[in-house]
Amino acid sequence: MTLISMTIVPLAYAKPGPSTAQYMEITHMTMRFDGPDAYVSINYNLDLFSNIYVFMLGSRNLEKTFELVFSDFESLEVLEIGRNHASLKLMNVSRETDDYYLHDSRELGTTIDTLTIVYPGGSDRVTRNVNSTPNIFYVKN
Repeated sequence: MTLISMTIVPLAYAKPGPSTAQYMEITHMTMRFDGPDAYVSINYNLDLFSNIYVFMLGSRNLEKTFELVFSDFESLEVLEIGRNHASLKLMNVSRETDDYYLHDSRELGTTIDTLTIVYPGGSDRVTRNVNSTPNIFYVKN
């Protein structure tokens, strides 16, 4: 037990770098825009030691990792975290203009294998191997 604790405790102290989530591979992220906010669904894989850590201490301990991944965003609310998925709300990610919302590109703290952007009307756009959100605009509802 002590050996396992010494091996996986550094997970809680992950530091930002080229890939903030070095022990987490984000395989798919979906961003659904709703007014100035975005709802994010994430699917990810954890390495062996991180899986053990989450199993022993719970998935809520991954919250800091998501804060690092989305550190370029103003406000983040964690809605749900599971062993291989999470749901988040990002507030004020887009600014309002006359008839549109504009979302300026924001850096992500890691590379996302597949990013799906879902516009309020239901259409979507898929990009692969990204480390930032794209510049987009969408019509007000």
